[in-house]
Amino acid sequence: MPTDSLAPPPFDTAHDDVKSPLRHFVPAAMLSQFGVYVALAAPIQLLLALHLDAIAGDGATTAFGILVGAGGLIAIVFSPVAGRISDRTRTRLGRRRPWILTGTLLTALALAVMPATTEVWQVVLLWCGVAVVTNLQVAAHSAVIADQVDAGRTGGVSGLVGLATALGPLLGVTPATTAPGGRAGQWWA
Repeated sequence: MPTDSLAPPPFDTAHDDVKSPLRHFVPAAMLSQFGVYVALAAPIQLLLALHLDAIAGDGATTAFGILVGAGGLIAIVFSPVAGRISDRTRTRLGRRRPWILTGTLLTALALAVMPATTEVWQVVLLWCGVAVVTNLQVAAHSAVIADQVDAGRTGGVSGLVGLATALGPLLGVTPATTAPGGRAGQWWA
């Protein structure tokens, strides 16, 4: 019997997501979303502009536009792909956790390397990589709430996770603006 190629593989409760207790899941989900939005907000609001200004001088505004446009296009195209990847993943850790962890670690690595870039094309390429790996994290994270939380409680949990999402950009720039040590110190703050 043919199967729908868009449908995820059958759910296997022995190897797929086992629900975590809410007292563990909610703080972890909030922290995860807070972290990814800090990681995205500080570069977009401040760090990338400063870095491109140091690299490109008068061409920094154009370079920033190219960077944001390329990253946005990558995010639009890759977001459904990332969701599909997470839907089809089957591991001992579940469907979503490997991508949340992978996206988080690779985003942190890419942002830690960013101060070492010396050319605009390097910054754009690395930022496009950040767009890919953060989409892996965000797509998996968006679906994990439905996987982990009973239907009657998803609204409250989503609201708390949304609060963390809103606080990330608000609080994310503060360490970067107060960090000593020049460009690298700001990125690593």
